Amino acid sequence: MTSAEVPEGDAAAKLTRTDAGEGAVTLSATLITEEVLAADSSISRPDYDSEKEIVFLVALNTHSVELSGYDLPTITTMNVGGKDVKAIGEWQSVSESGHHRSGYLRFPRIIDDQDVIAGSGSLELAVKGVADISERLLTWPLPLEQN
Repeated sequence: MTSAEVPEGDAAAKLTRTDAGEGAVTLSATLITEEVLAADSSISRPDYDSEKEIVFLVALNTHSVELSGYDLPTITTMNVGGKDVKAIGEWQSVSESGHHRSGYLRFPRIIDDQDVIAGSGSLELAVKGVADISERLLTWPLPLEQN
């Protein structure tokens, strides 16, 4: 995997979403599972508890917008069942440059005593305000397809 790219393995491809690249910035996120980590050795292991947390490998890519000023844990939320959930902890950087950033964001896996990944409906990741786009949404159907 190279700077600010999403993983390319089959397991990761099923769990990767990419937006339309509005505002000259493309946002991609891969929902990281133990299966994805086992299948793709190019992915660095995030610091997280897979029983209690959901982690996304988020990548921003552009040729014209300065990306270093965006505080991704602050401007990103996860929505499950109509409930917006803030990121836990800090950005875990994988790669940083002015035009390419990738790293991990963590969120709680258990919400209202329910395992998000085993739930129904959808899981959304919303990133607000990057390159003057009010909100970028990436969506995964639930329950999560892991195989």
